[in-house]
Amino acid sequence: MKESIVHALFDDDGAETVALIDTNGLLVYSKGVDVEKTLSPLVQFLEEVKPGGIITLISENKHLIATKLQSGKMLALSFSNSERTGFMRMKITDAATYLSRLNA
Repeated sequence: MKESIVHALFDDDGAETVALIDTNGLLVYSKGVDVEKTLSPLVQFLEEVKPGGIITLISENKHLIATKLQSGKMLALSFSNSERTGFMRMKITDAATYLSRLNA
């Protein structure tokens, strides 16, 4: 079930990279190209983001958004179109809600 939520963010919502990251910063499940390289800047924030919290990192050509689930895992995605930041924050929040209900 959690894989289908990750796939929906990638396939339906236009994220370039999507991943579920465990509490140690290791990938549980991902979809996209260069997942580890793209999402590696988020690892340093694993401890700083509280459950239910969300973080957005912006670089010249990539936007990274991550939210921490109640389990301590993080759901993260990257995209390049800056006009979609609000939409992507809404979609990742919705996906995190579903994953938390599944105790992912």
